[in-house]
Amino acid sequence: MIRLPHLETDVSYACENACASCNHASPYRVGPRPSMIRPEDVERDLWHFTKVATADAYAMIGGEPTMNPWLVEILDAARRSGVAPMLEVWTHGQSLKRMRPSFWTAFDRLVVSIYPGKHDDESIAWIEGKCREEEVELVLKDERRYPNFSRLLEPRPTDEAATLAKWKACWFRGFSRVLDRGFFWTCCTSPHLSTRILGLPNGADGIAVEGLTEDRLRAFLESPTPLKSCAICCGRNTESSIPVPWQEVRDPQEWLRASGMELQ
Repeated sequence: MIRLPHLETDVSYACENACASCNHASPYRVGPRPSMIRPEDVERDLWHFTKVATADAYAMIGGEPTMNPWLVEILDAARRSGVAPMLEVWTHGQSLKRMRPSFWTAFDRLVVSIYPGKHDDESIAWIEGKCREEEVELVLKDERRYPNFSRLLEPRPTDEAATLAKWKACWFRGFSRVLDRGFFWTCCTSPHLSTRILGLPNGADGIAVEGLTEDRLRAFLESPTPLKSCAICCGRNTESSIPVPWQEVRDPQEWLRASGMELQ
């Protein structure tokens, strides 16, 4: 059985915010695509995946996961699967006051990104108090005081040597493993950049979980070859991942430009 440090699923592609350099490219919506994943889809993926691997922590992310009306049911399915002892929800925290009581008992750790103008001290104090009350571990990522964003996209695709060097240095590929809609990916950006920006078929940078074996998964994790999307992705903790100030950009083409890509 393979043990991963972290696993995540994009339970929602939609988000109220439009962060430039969002590493899930949520503001860049092109073509028809389902915004929310359903519990039965997550349950099916986990049924296949847990035959060969588990994780120390499993996160519901997005987009914005609290926009998914089936989030509690998805968390319940994750708990039943035994995929990880720690269930997480990663959120911008702007909708937490509207969440039903069953939400607060369905997971273990809440990771909240605090963006400028989206929270005040009162709302943060409410989140801290609610997590203490519900005995939920809280991690605050305060973009107002400790900026964390870095450039997502290369101005133009990097050559083979630069792509390989970037891939070897990237923090995402060792931590942000993704189980999503029938596929497993080694990083959080590849499901989105490969399809929405490169126009590749779904799963082109991943591996199907149906029929997955330990040997195939280990070979995929240990592959010495960068992903196709690595050529346009700056990655994380690489020379390309230049720190950038947080901002929102809602026009898709301007979002590409604000995220680092040079447009013709």
